[in-house]
Amino acid sequence: MLGGDKEHAQHICKWMTHHAEQAVIEFDDDELVRPFPFVNREVTLSSFHDNQRGSITLNLQSSMEYITSGVDPSVVLKNEFVKDEDNWQCIQRMADAEQPVDLFDPSTWGDLDLKEFQYRFACAVCIHPTHQQLSESYVQALALVALTGIGEFRRGNRIESTSGFLRLRYFTEWAAEIVDTKRLQGAMKAELLLTYMDKFQVWGDRAIELLGGPKVFEEMMNHMKSVEKQSDVERAEGLEAFKKGVELDYSVPNADKTAKVDVTARVGGRLTLSLLILKNDTKLSGESEGIVTKAVHAELKARNIKLTENEMNKLTLRNKVHRIRAHEFKELRTTRDLKQETDVSDVEPWSVEMKAFLNEKQDELLAAKGK
Repeated sequence: MLGGDKEHAQHICKWMTHHAEQAVIEFDDDELVRPFPFVNREVTLSSFHDNQRGSITLNLQSSMEYITSGVDPSVVLKNEFVKDEDNWQCIQRMADAEQPVDLFDPSTWGDLDLKEFQYRFACAVCIHPTHQQLSESYVQALALVALTGIGEFRRGNRIESTSGFLRLRYFTEWAAEIVDTKRLQGAMKAELLLTYMDKFQVWGDRAIELLGGPKVFEEMMNHMKSVEKQSDVERAEGLEAFKKGVELDYSVPNADKTAKVDVTARVGGRLTLSLLILKNDTKLSGESEGIVTKAVHAELKARNIKLTENEMNKLTLRNKVHRIRAHEFKELRTTRDLKQETDVSDVEPWSVEMKAFLNEKQDELLAAKGK
């Protein structure tokens, strides 16, 4: 709206500044934020919006109330473009201007310098209409050929031809010479398009004559209608190839064989061994051992894994975790397809301390690890 009709542009600026001022006022619980009082007068839109019936006139109050109904001002004010300090200053100047300002007409700016703001606005907004126009042209092309009883080959040719004159804007240029208006719409657009296509058909008639006349052209069209669609042919060929493949003997490689149901440590109530490292060995106040070391020592004792006093002092935390992994491997190798100790990546805690580490720390550490 900032780059559209100047009357509406100024009022949307006034609406934003009004609600920005209201946001810093503290109201009682039973007092509501006052809505902005739009001016009740008729405004005529610029000539760009004219149609075959002439210029368009709107009631400023009704149109602005319709535009802003259901809009949360706080969301608008938090928009990155609006929040920018330089942009917000320009919005305030447009709101306070004595005469409405057309952002794309410097003659209406008066003493305001909006050149940089105009550039920033164009970079933020004006890319969208270009993409929208391309999409609209494509939809129009498809609308002209979405008919039943047309083969794929013929449909493809018609899309190419119709999208050609729509995209190259030959039709629009021709229509602009016939009707004195900048915007075609409604029944007039459809009527002019049919007239244009009648003129375009002259070239089609010449092509038919070059093919050998209407009779040869009709035979060619009948052949196209009778020929199977390419997609049907490919589907039938693919089905036959699939049937033949099913009948062949096929040796399933080990990698494709069903070995086990993988249950993640978090889902299965198991502890991920890769978390039992010095990095996570936080010492709590008053404790002589970190939380990981304490849990590992308790787990060794619960599993009855015997270590001498010398081993307890000299083995690293990693080596002690490997002892727990080796014990778990012996427990699981009969029920799970495990070939070596390194296949074990998680364990079921036996000790109270390891269960506490699982319940209190594992989710937090896994989440941090995934970032």
